[in-house]
Order: sequence, then structure tokens, then C-alpha cells
Amino acid sequence: MQPSERMQGKMVRVNSFIQRDPSEGRPATQKTDVYLGYDQSKLYAVFICFDGSPDLVRSHLAPREDVFSDDIVELMLDTFHDERRGYAFIVNPLGIQWDATWNESSGFDSSWDAVWSSDGKRTDHGYVTLMSIPFKSLRFAPEDVQTWGIMLNRYIPHLNEDAYWPQLSRNISGRLNQASEATGLEHISPGRNMQFVPYFMTRRGMGLNDPGSGTASFQAQNETTMGLDSKIVLKDSLVLDATLKPDFSQVESDSPQVTVNQRYEIFYPEKRPFFLENASYFDTPFDLVFTRRIAAPDYGVRLSGKVGDYAVGALFADDRSAGELLDPIDPAASHKAYFTVLRASRDLLDQSNLGLIYTDRQFAGEHNQVGGIDGKFKLADHWSSYFQAVTSSTRDADGAYAAGPAYQFGISRGGRHLNFGSSYYDVGTDFQTDLGYVRRPDVRNTDSWLSYRFRPEGSSIISWGPSFGYDENWDHSGMLLDRTYSSSVSWSMKQQTAFGLSYRNGVEQLRPVDFDTLDSPRLYDEYNTGFWSSFGVSDAVTFGGGYNWNERINYVPAAGAPEPASGENGNVWVTLRPKGNVRIDNSYILDRVQEPDSGLNVYNNHIVRSKVNYQFNRELSLRVIAQYNAVLANPTVSSLQNTKAFNTDLLVSYLVHPGTAVYLGYNSDLQNLDPALARDPAGNLLRNRNGFLNDGRQIFIKVSYLFRR
Repeated sequence: MQPSERMQGKMVRVNSFIQRDPSEGRPATQKTDVYLGYDQSKLYAVFICFDGSPDLVRSHLAPREDVFSDDIVELMLDTFHDERRGYAFIVNPLGIQWDATWNESSGFDSSWDAVWSSDGKRTDHGYVTLMSIPFKSLRFAPEDVQTWGIMLNRYIPHLNEDAYWPQLSRNISGRLNQASEATGLEHISPGRNMQFVPYFMTRRGMGLNDPGSGTASFQAQNETTMGLDSKIVLKDSLVLDATLKPDFSQVESDSPQVTVNQRYEIFYPEKRPFFLENASYFDTPFDLVFTRRIAAPDYGVRLSGKVGDYAVGALFADDRSAGELLDPIDPAASHKAYFTVLRASRDLLDQSNLGLIYTDRQFAGEHNQVGGIDGKFKLADHWSSYFQAVTSSTRDADGAYAAGPAYQFGISRGGRHLNFGSSYYDVGTDFQTDLGYVRRPDVRNTDSWLSYRFRPEGSSIISWGPSFGYDENWDHSGMLLDRTYSSSVSWSMKQQTAFGLSYRNGVEQLRPVDFDTLDSPRLYDEYNTGFWSSFGVSDAVTFGGGYNWNERINYVPAAGAPEPASGENGNVWVTLRPKGNVRIDNSYILDRVQEPDSGLNVYNNHIVRSKVNYQFNRELSLRVIAQYNAVLANPTVSSLQNTKAFNTDLLVSYLVHPGTAVYLGYNSDLQNLDPALARDPAGNLLRNRNGFLNDGRQIFIKVSYLFRR
């Protein structure tokens, strides 16, 4: 738990950590020494973590990035020293890694992966970890003498203690503006930094081909492909990414969500590697770059990074799925969509910036273009504000043209006790973004929220307090669309325990333009009351869940317009860690809608999911996911079909580091389809009450290797 004689005095020593939780401003209860140093190619950080109860230190041999149920230490670097963006590197006591980028506007983005080394070992007095971070994995200004921002963190689960050096105070808005300065970094450079990741993938399987009408059939789905991802760092700070025939077979399936009886599109986050580095450079208040819209690219090129006070980003990609989704006889079925994104922002004053953005989607004579200006301004230690103004231009295949504006602005306050925010946005009737994620046009919205947190000292309660919110939407004719009042109270306790109560009520108005089964606008009452909780009192078992009772809208009646409905929804989850290298995650989601007068169930949606991970060593793991999803509908009051699906997903991974890996996978999907693949009068494939048909299965192997110079 101390430097060797050979290393004495050769690294900078840092200690004197200060608590943020549970007692902000007080010295950490456990001693932590951090030693920092560098050579011409790497930055090194050694954390020596003492603990008065070393048997209570939590550590698991787990997949990369599964560290947050353990003791952890963190190194955060602001390499441009601009107090806007940074890198975070975290390890647990066994050296398992987690990394992310940090953005002062949007927080952590853990989709970023870097190549670096780490190690860790538990001792009789606590544990020791080592981080070794190549300068090739960082982006920084091309200067002979560097000054970086630096922040260190240690989290101790059995004490619920979160301590930082230097102190990170909730009384000051922001994180990187509270970092210390790392000086003395001289004559460092990533050098010649070129990365190439070729891959080979082959898959064998079968799947159901359903054209939506006519005859459905099973077809072999055998494919062998090769592709290449490349990365070239220019002037230490700009990154040129390119990809040919990208494949995303190893990307884990999305977390389960309820998708029935939803008025708006469900949001799923991006997980694909090519789109992830410096993704925050494309962020704006409106989500205008939602890259999951680019479903099946054959190629892509992206430039992003920092040049002086300017952050820049450019993205070009094609998408063959746009034509593949059309009927084969459609002339546009052979066409691809092409996407362009251009983004630039300039740093201003203290953690403020002003930016421009332009997006373009072209497909078979159609186009959608969006452009505008945005900015964020720090007003004081506690206060910040933002704005954005954009406009769109859209031409459809039939020649119809539309254009419309959208704008928003807001202000917020953050602090140890009082937090507040208020915003307004306006999306024009003809505004459209084919690459973004904006739920609906023709809406004006005002939204405000307020919360207060009591933080009693010397108590088992870390913090507790109420929150209040108000949200209202109306269209450009002045008609109210919805109004919601919400309130909640929550408690955060020691031993990783939290729980809360919530209540929300309001109204929603639907118009004939929203649902053509309506003859005139109709107002619906809505309310929701519920509770939630989570408990992490044991290293081996954590669990939680929540339940809500509500009055809402049945968007899927047997016929006619949406109807008022009552319902319930809830979830429960349990994570088991019977051994240090085994993790079992189980979850159950229920969503039920009922007729308020008769009490008949419109539908019951059950989602059961189990995920098991067995870690043989730091590189080799086995993951198995099994999920059952059933929608049990009453045909007398619902237009939904009774659907049942059971999916299994098995993956063996040998991950040396991001870029060099071998994946062997198998997945299979069963549904309650009629074996004859017959259709009902509405054209839907018929469903059985019982019995399953395998409508898709595949086995694949993928090999990739990182060449780095």
C-alpha cells in the first residue's frame, strides 16, 4: 500500500479527498493516496485505497463497464482545459474498466470506448488499482506545454460515501470548472495515430419474409461479409472516422420497453460504435441528429474534434434500408438515402458557447434539410440558460413542399438544496426533421419544475425532499393539447436504498388530425399515482421496482375513436451475484389497460426477461438472454392481436480491448404464428392461442482486430 523504493518520489502524490455524499464538505472517512506520472506515450494513475473494513469492499470479475455495484475510483481529464468536455476513466478493485466522455450540458456518454490498460488487487488494508492511458487514446491541443483539468473520485458503497479531489460542490453549477490544474505535461503527443479495424463475419440461419400482403414464407439468411473501420487523428485533436460495410452483430439487444398503446415513437439510444466517438459534438437542445435513423449504412465518414475555441463535426453516410422497406416494384426500391450533418460551435466566456447546425437527408427525389443556431450561457455559479432556433425545408416525392420553424429557450438553477428549471419551445406546423427525434409538429410547450433536497447530517437519510412540475402544450390555433401537474417526494438512504411516491394529474385533448376516427376534438382526463423503490443492502442481492395506478387513454379500441380507460403498470427487478464472476439480472414488466365502466381488460402486456453473464476471466465471457413478451388482448374492446414471443440470445465474447475481439453468437425467436402463415381479414398473420413457430434463428461468428500505429 505504498510506492516501492525504486518509485519513491518519482510520481506526484495527491490525497485530502472531500466528501460530496453523505456529508458534503467534510474530509473523506477513508484514506486515499493517488500517484500520478507520465512518460512520452502514457499517463499513469495509481490509486491506493485504504478501508477500515476491507472485507466489505465490493469487487466482481465482470464484463467491461459493469462496475457500478462495486467500489470504484475515477480519473477525469479536461484535456483541452476548456471546462466543457472531458474524459472519465473508472476501475473497480479488480481493474475492470469503464470509460466515458463528459459533456457539461448532457453529462456522461458511456458509449465511447477507449484502448487503455488497468489492473487492480485487493489487500488486507483495502485495494490498489493502476490506470495506464495512452496519449493515442486522448485528444488534446497540439502544444509543447499542456495544462489539463483533472479531478479524482472514490466511491465506497458500504458507506454510501462519494469523495472527490478537489472538492466537487453542489453549490456550484458544473463539474470541470471545479477541477484542479495538471501542469508540467511537456512534449507529449499521440504521434502518428492511425487505427484500422478490419472484421470478418459469417452468419447462417433462416427467417420469415413477410411482405405485408400476399404470401409469407421462410427463407435462408446466409451471409458472409467483411468490413473496415478506420480512425485517423489529425493534429492531435481532430478525428477522421470512416467505415465500410459496418456490422453491428455484437451490439446487445435494447432494454425491454412497453411498445403497445403508445401514441408516440419509442426512443432507443444509439449503441453502434461508428456513431459514438465525439457524439456530443453534434448535440443541440432539439435532438436533430438521432443516428438510429441511419439503419443500414454501407459506408460512413465522420470528422469531429476541437480546433482552438471551435468544436466541429461533420458526418456523411448512406442508408440502404430506405429502399429495402419499399415494395420491390416501387421505382425507389433500388435507391439509397444519403445523410449529411455539419456542426460547429465556438466557446465563449465562462462555459458558454454559440453554435450552428445543418442536416440533410436525400432520397429518390425527396429531401429534408434543417439548419439553425443555438447557444448555452452560464449566468452565475448556480444559473445557466440555453436557446435554439432552426427551420426546415422538405420536398416529398410527389413534389409537395413544406417549410417551418422551431425554437426553444430555457433557464435552470442547480444547487445542493434548491433546483429549478423552466423552458419554452415552439415547433411549427410544417417543421420536419427526418434525421432527428422530435415527437410532433404544431405544438407550443411550457414546462417548469422545482425540487428541494434536505440533507440531514449524522442520519441514515442522505437526502430527501419534494419535487413539483407543470407542463402544458397547445397548438398554433390556441387549442389546449394537454396539461399536467406533477408532484413527488423521494428519499435516498444509506446502504444504497431509495424510494419515492408520486402523483400526477391532467388532461389531454385529441383532434381529428391526430386520429381520423374523431369527428371533433375530445378532452380526456388523466392521472397517475404510484411508488418506486430500490434496495442494495447486500453485495449478492439488489432489487427494486415500482407500481402505478392511472386513468389514461385507450388508443387501440375495437373500433372507433380512442376511449377513456383505467389501468395499472409496474415493474420489478432482481440482480443476483451468487459468485464474484456471475451476474443474473431478472425483470418483469406489466402494463394493463381496462374499460373503466365494465372493468374488462383491454389488454395485458407481460414482459419477462432474464440475463445471465458468466465471466471466465477479464477477456472471456458467456452471456445468455431470454425474454418473453405477451400481449393478451380482449377482441371485444381492443383492436390488438393476441401475440406471444419468446426470444433467446446467446453470445460468447473474447474481448481483448475495444476493436480486438471474437464473438460467437446464436439467437432464436418464437412466435405464436399460425403454421400455415394464413392472414386474417385485416391482412395480419393469424395467431394461435397456444403453440409457437420459430420465425427466425441464426448463428454467427465475427472476428475483428485493431491495428494501431
